[in-house]
Amino acid sequence: IDASGRQVHDNVINPRCAGLIQTGGKGANRAEKDYFQQARLREETYVSLPYTSVASRQLCVTVSRRLPDGGVLAGDLSLNDLVRR
Repeated sequence: IDASGRQVHDNVINPRCAGLIQTGGKGANRAEKDYFQQARLREETYVSLPYTSVASRQLCVTVSRRLPDGGVLAGDLSLNDLVRR
């Protein structure tokens, strides 16, 4: 995600989740997302509270970190497998 909040690459999707992702991707505006704003404010990695993903409809957290150029690297981690065990 660039410094303005625009996603600059396609999503990288775990093959087990193929077909589940319904939204987002290259060009999406992430500027208003909490994980983007929180990562920009911090020196350390930000981990969101668990939530139900709009894109996959799975329980997940987003992990994000500010990059040296002011952009943000972010990824969603599904918690569904952890909840089932």
